[in-house]
Amino acid sequence: MVEIGNITPTTKQAGDRFIVARGTSPAQVLLDDVLGSSFETVSKNLQSYGATLVYSSGNLVTMTYSNGVVKTLNYTGDNLTSVVLSGAVPDGITLTKTFSYSGDDVSSYTYS
Repeated sequence: MVEIGNITPTTKQAGDRFIVARGTSPAQVLLDDVLGSSFETVSKNLQSYGATLVYSSGNLVTMTYSNGVVKTLNYTGDNLTSVVLSGAVPDGITLTKTFSYSGDDVSSYTYS
């Protein structure tokens, strides 16, 4: 283990110390700490960042956040079929949430 000292992101108290696995960069530790470590946590936490929105055919298709994360929304007809996270995302999280439909109703979703 490698000890990294005196990293003080706003979500931690000054003087907190972190223990991270060898090979994990301090930047990745901060990214994981600030954004979260799952698709849903990262997606939710993006609300606190400014974003540039792109629409196509009346649908929101891309959100590029000021922290470097990009959220892409894919559609089949009027149905949202997947949400993909890319860019400056934490290591080790699933990046895609795919929706299945029964008629016009979401019947299930999976992460990959």
